Amino acid sequence: MPIIFQGHLIFPWGMSWDLTVTFLPIIIFLILRRFKILPKIGWKMNLWDYSRVLFFVIWAPNTAYEMFEVRHLLLIDGVSDNPDVWSYVVFVSISLLGFLIATHLGRLIIDYYSASPKERKLYAFFLSLDYGIGVPLGLLGLNSYDLINLSKFYDVLINVPARPELMALSVIIILFFFVLQLLLDRFYKPPF
Repeated sequence: MPIIFQGHLIFPWGMSWDLTVTFLPIIIFLILRRFKILPKIGWKMNLWDYSRVLFFVIWAPNTAYEMFEVRHLLLIDGVSDNPDVWSYVVFVSISLLGFLIATHLGRLIIDYYSASPKERKLYAFFLSLDYGIGVPLGLLGLNSYDLINLSKFYDVLINVPARPELMALSVIIILFFFVLQLLLDRFYKPPF
């Protein structure tokens, strides 16, 4: 089974790092919600609230990015160039896991903060926008922790408009998650 992760061995911690950053936002959200220390949103936000919101804005796209692990089966990228059955099982499962976590994290955030149907749509849009911006940046090699290195962030950011396929992917992700959240609201009644 090591062949499945052959290309991920070149990254620090291999696939375990990808999975860690996928689960991190939802685990942190659940811990903060459990201890009732989620950031307030609105006029009375303080520096601590802004820092926690910034954490979610930076790290939440990792959950949606994981949906694209299936790309290693489709591209010759040194990760799974000669896929076998286990490669398909693993990468499709990881992509599905990323989709489910991104969707569930969105539901948790929207359910927690929204007090009306209008607010639900607003939070769904901004969360979808966050995913739609973050995933293409991740595909260009920018990780959430790279935001500390502003020169790398700038180099990657200026390349997005030069790549129309990434701009199209960004729009597709925004629309996909926004419509998905609207459909979930339609068929699964929100808790208010």
